[in-house]
Amino acid sequence: MKIRYDIIQIKLSSCLEKLGKIIGHKPAPFVIIPIIISIILGTGIVRMKYDREFFKLFSSETSKSVKNKNIVESLFPINTSKNFDIFRPVKEGAGLYFLAVSNEESLLTESALNELETIDKTINNFTIICNDQIIYYRNICAKNINCFENPIFKLKPKIKDFEQGNYKVKYPIDIDLFTYAYTRYIVNLGGVTVDENRYLKSAKAVRLLYPFDEDNITKVDCIKKFEKKFLAYINEVKFQHIVVSAEGKWSLISEIIEFTKRLFPLTSVVFVTVLLFSAFTCMTNSWIRSKPWLGVASCVSALLSTVTSFGFLFYCGMKNIDINVTLPYLILAIEIDDAYVLISAWRRTSARMKVYERMGETFKKAAVSVTITTLTSLLSFCIGITISFPAIRTFCIFASLSIFVNYIYQITFFGGWMAISGLREEHNLNPFTLRKVKGYDNLRLKDKEEEEDPMAKIFKYKIGEFICLKPTKIFIIIVSIINFFVGIWGTKYLVVGMDLTNFFKSDSNVTSLIENTYKYFTEYPYPISIVINKQLDYSNKTIQESVEDMLKKFESHPHTSEEFITLSWLKYYKIFINSPVSIFSLNHYDLSKKQDFIDGLRNIFLNIPPARQFRNDIIFNDNFTEIIASRYIIACKNIVNRQTELQLLKDMQTIAEQSEIPVLLHSFSFPVLEHALLIQDIVFQLAWVLSIIAIVILFIFIPNIISVVCISFVIVKSLCETIGYMSLWNVHLDMISVILLILSSGFSINYPTHVSFAFMLTKNKNPNESIKESLYEVGWPILQGSISTILGVAILAFQSSYVFGVFFKIVFLITIETAFNAIFLLPVILSFVSNWCCKEPIYQSSKK
Repeated sequence: MKIRYDIIQIKLSSCLEKLGKIIGHKPAPFVIIPIIISIILGTGIVRMKYDREFFKLFSSETSKSVKNKNIVESLFPINTSKNFDIFRPVKEGAGLYFLAVSNEESLLTESALNELETIDKTINNFTIICNDQIIYYRNICAKNINCFENPIFKLKPKIKDFEQGNYKVKYPIDIDLFTYAYTRYIVNLGGVTVDENRYLKSAKAVRLLYPFDEDNITKVDCIKKFEKKFLAYINEVKFQHIVVSAEGKWSLISEIIEFTKRLFPLTSVVFVTVLLFSAFTCMTNSWIRSKPWLGVASCVSALLSTVTSFGFLFYCGMKNIDINVTLPYLILAIEIDDAYVLISAWRRTSARMKVYERMGETFKKAAVSVTITTLTSLLSFCIGITISFPAIRTFCIFASLSIFVNYIYQITFFGGWMAISGLREEHNLNPFTLRKVKGYDNLRLKDKEEEEDPMAKIFKYKIGEFICLKPTKIFIIIVSIINFFVGIWGTKYLVVGMDLTNFFKSDSNVTSLIENTYKYFTEYPYPISIVINKQLDYSNKTIQESVEDMLKKFESHPHTSEEFITLSWLKYYKIFINSPVSIFSLNHYDLSKKQDFIDGLRNIFLNIPPARQFRNDIIFNDNFTEIIASRYIIACKNIVNRQTELQLLKDMQTIAEQSEIPVLLHSFSFPVLEHALLIQDIVFQLAWVLSIIAIVILFIFIPNIISVVCISFVIVKSLCETIGYMSLWNVHLDMISVILLILSSGFSINYPTHVSFAFMLTKNKNPNESIKESLYEVGWPILQGSISTILGVAILAFQSSYVFGVFFKIVFLITIETAFNAIFLLPVILSFVSNWCCKEPIYQSSKK
């Protein structure tokens, strides 16, 4: 008794054959209904809303940094209307950011500071009309009693003395330990040189910060208007001694919006280009058998599926993200490949058959492999939906639904047009004039000679015969091995992590500002919060020593600031306790007792003006008998590149994990930075899961272990080569490339599956004949698909943004690698395996 392992394939093939016959009988409804559905659901696009919270989109929701950020926000909320603190940032706030670089050796000159003061006075005196009111910066600024003032201007009255060496300033912080008065030049100065006593000598750059009050929602529209108008004004001002870059939160978003707007109209150019290519390549040497309108229909099908899926998701309340602007390109470029396979299968059917019979035969031959490739691509993106990065998840939701809808439309809408084209062919009508072609009688056609497509014949009798030569096979194997090892070698140079400048044009103000920030402000780039989220008795000497030891471990790291920069309420409270002032102010308190320690802290120390900043670092319980959480601030130091920054994050997390006192770390940059530590593991986990799923699907529909192993090998090879070559092409492993690798994992299955499926179904016992037959069936559709895919994303190669360049590079690489491996390498491997391992053809062995 013989067991049929291919029962699922047979059942699916039978169902699709019946569906093809139904469409062949009455094609009109299958054409009209998808159009109506896309029109109805497409109206959902008017409900489109964007999610442009950059840090949220590109941060993992399950990462330590994001969890810590949420805890810190709940413990130490910052209200920009009343308790804003530039040194204790909890979240990314709105504001104007200016970075000035001196044209001379130092910016600490009277002339340069005069120009900086011009900016400061201009912004403070600048006005707009909002809600019928005159709005100054002071009306919308972030406040802590008053608007934040840049410390650099405290140096202005003494600048002449400073230039002459008669006035000295300590860097990075000037502190009076008696009055606790301090000036933190660390905020403004960059590219600094100091003497052996840390007295300031020069500074090459200055940054000015003007934060806004976003917590008052009524001010947000005024803030946007103020920012836009002021930047438009100040960017036109020319300075003699400094070069200024200026940006704000909303202007950054506006730049992304403008770029998206510039890219979106290019979709029509791509659509027309691919449409013309598809129509042209569907022509043959016979007017009757030419099918230009099927090339058009394949593009329209992809367009309708994109409109339908996007409109439906917008109706469901999904928010769009800017990188989704590339999806129409990808769907158009990638998903029309299946249409070429269906057209090729149609051409292999007999012209003597009725249209509905030809449709059934076409679906029986090709729709199974189309279903397999669609299912693997769909599941690839469905797996991507489970990734914890919101940007990847959102993109994968839109992509997976678009692919699913496109498959339905390929079967129905495109299938309907195929049947209509078959009716035209049956009646010998010209595809353009729809007039009967004279002197052409379908019944007198020779079954094979007249029906063979010229390009299919080239693949069979030219390319196929060339591949079948032994020297050619050896050459293909050698080239494939070299290509594979070059790809593996290239992974050594893979850069992990996201560069913020990649999201903007190379010549934009934002790029210049970010680059200068990394160039001049690396010595003390940003603060790190160390939070003890546990109730402790700080009056206990042992606890005090434990906290100090914990801070020393963090401060001892080569890339964290010195002890005197650390903002520790406990350290300064102890200094205050031992100062002469405390003899009078704390003489009624026994500081060895917990309650007296807390009362002295609340009633005396935290009311001293310089110490009021620490009020935001201590959380008391409701009756002020316990300190349930506290915060300490240290600064990063000498962060010269991304590798140093990543290593610092890993080291800080290690120190926190090993600390006897449970602590958590937070910096506004950590959530985005940590993605570089997570993304590599995510890629490997994704690769394993997708590989297993692909193998299972392939074995279900192609129940032949030899074919599955060969396809799997080619898929893994294509992906490894893509990753290796993308690193050599200056593409980083980051959020964008992961999205495209998910796409690639599905796409890399398409062509090998079509070839293997065609090879498996050949009834020739000679492997070389099987190579020719498989290339005859799918060689030309694969080439069509490859060219149309590259044409579909080629426009992205000419955009100045790194992000869209990455889309082109990865899709181009995976297309070339997969097409080469499918057309040349896989048939050779299958022929060798058939010769060595099988006494019968693979097709026959699969039926036993």
